[in-house]
Amino acid sequence: MRSFKSVALLARARIAVRLTLAAYQTYRRVYQPFIDLGIRLAIAQAFLHSGLVKILDWQSALALARYEYPVSWMSPGHAALAGIVIELVCPVLLALGLFTRLAALPMAFLALVIQANYAALDTNLFWAATLFSYVVFGARALSLDALITPGLADSALPLIPQLVKGAGVFTAKAGPAFQLLLRFWLAWTLLRYPRRRRFFPPPAPTTYSRHRSRSPVAFCSGWGSAQR
Repeated sequence: MRSFKSVALLARARIAVRLTLAAYQTYRRVYQPFIDLGIRLAIAQAFLHSGLVKILDWQSALALARYEYPVSWMSPGHAALAGIVIELVCPVLLALGLFTRLAALPMAFLALVIQANYAALDTNLFWAATLFSYVVFGARALSLDALITPGLADSALPLIPQLVKGAGVFTAKAGPAFQLLLRFWLAWTLLRYPRRRRFFPPPAPTTYSRHRSRSPVAFCSGWGSAQR
């Protein structure tokens, strides 16, 4: 027979597991939608600020597209215009949680373009990973998507039910693989961290360094105030 001490330890372990599961379910039901909304608003504010600054100063936007993060397969004018459209339209949709997956996709690619051609920072990759998570999983309960999707699943409109079902299948298939890759990336980043002096290294000086506040990543990491 098991001793009284072992029975007591087993009972405590079961209680701890139940309390942990209950706390997690409470977090997902009560707190996670508000955290998700806060993340969407923060990202949308950063990109929208960048787009508004660029549209008010078109010459600076062209200079950024030509010298700071040029796109080899687009002219500077087209690249600047595409960036402004992405930074003005997609953040509004992301904040509202409307067509969240479609809105997050070009924003994620824009963050990767900034990472590859503008400033290689972990912050850019963080934005991209967060936005790709919205592409895979969509927005949470506090969004227009969550409000209208149940009705669209039974809609008589052509292709709409198939798109809703396809989004669910895509999340079920790609979600676990995406989460695995995200965990590996976070672990790799944390393993590199002790060997680096600063988590967010200072930007390299360039001819157009005074325009770095135009980038949403630069704005959020505090460069906007540092460059003034």
